[in-house]
Amino acid sequence: MTSRGTGILREQNEKRVLSLLRKKKEMTRKELMESLKVSKNTVSIIVDQYIKQGVIQEIGRKQPNKAGRPTVLLKLNPALFETISMVIHPDSIEWSVYNYFLEPLQTETVFLDTSDVQTCVNQMLDIIEEEQKNRKNVIGVGIAVPGIVDTSNGSVISSVKLDWKNVPLGSYLKQSISLPFYIQNNVKVAALCAIEEQDEHAQTSFFYIRIGEGIGAAFVMNSQIWDGETSTAGEIGHLSVNPDGPECRCGQKGCLERLIGQKTFLEWTKKNGTVYEMQLELTKYGEYLSIPIMNIIHLLNPSHIIIDSPYNDYDSFTDSVTRVLEERSRLTHGLGQEDLIFNEEPYSELEGAALAMILSYEE
Repeated sequence: MTSRGTGILREQNEKRVLSLLRKKKEMTRKELMESLKVSKNTVSIIVDQYIKQGVIQEIGRKQPNKAGRPTVLLKLNPALFETISMVIHPDSIEWSVYNYFLEPLQTETVFLDTSDVQTCVNQMLDIIEEEQKNRKNVIGVGIAVPGIVDTSNGSVISSVKLDWKNVPLGSYLKQSISLPFYIQNNVKVAALCAIEEQDEHAQTSFFYIRIGEGIGAAFVMNSQIWDGETSTAGEIGHLSVNPDGPECRCGQKGCLERLIGQKTFLEWTKKNGTVYEMQLELTKYGEYLSIPIMNIIHLLNPSHIIIDSPYNDYDSFTDSVTRVLEERSRLTHGLGQEDLIFNEEPYSELEGAALAMILSYEE
């Protein structure tokens, strides 16, 4: 038992070394030792093994701040760990291959009717098998699906966009490929990109909101997505924020998605057009969004909130959200304006799916 326990601990430390070098790009043995809080001997054994395998390279020397000997800088060879990433759309499969530094090596789109499950799965398998032939270092496949996903077995419980219900996608893939894979909701994997881009915040917790044709969200804590008991955590698009509002496809009235989703905005622009009218409309959108944000703050108390939205370019929208939160600032328990982040560019679902697989590999 002791030997097995020691082996598990060793494997965990090996993955932690990979994770640190992936994030920091370059580190010394001493920096690894201090970050991991392990002995010098433990780090030396792991690093020496990885150098022999070609996983880690010694790339030069780092001069000390004070008097002393320079130390050797270490860097991962990112080409030795590659991930296939896929996003399933209603009319296509977008896929890419990323190296371990999340740099895209190849990106393509295959157009097909993905509502036909068997056709979609066959195309996914063709892509995976072809890339396995061309590449020797694929560690797994990250797959993003627009719908509710049970990540424990990779089943798609429901996807309105794909017209899927109770599709055992994970089982289909497992029958045909030996590679590890990770299947998750597309908005939730996109949220993981904040771990790389908002690193100083992402070490604690954050809530991510994505507004498009639909509205989804994710709560991420310690680099882990919180799915909830039945994988529906983050479905804020169907929170009713105006009981007198229009009926939503879910049967409720005044759902956030029905009130401020991109489809609603496009319909509005066909009937209205002045700049002033649009400012008023987007101000209203910001006020509606502020309602669930306040609830999120009270219920989850995240360190910050990230908003991916096509309305982020408009001051009338961002100012409206900020103003409502400031008016209720005494209730936000310390969440300040600087903790509300309006992304200039939406996070990539492809990159997020790749990162989800990498994080799963590093566990």
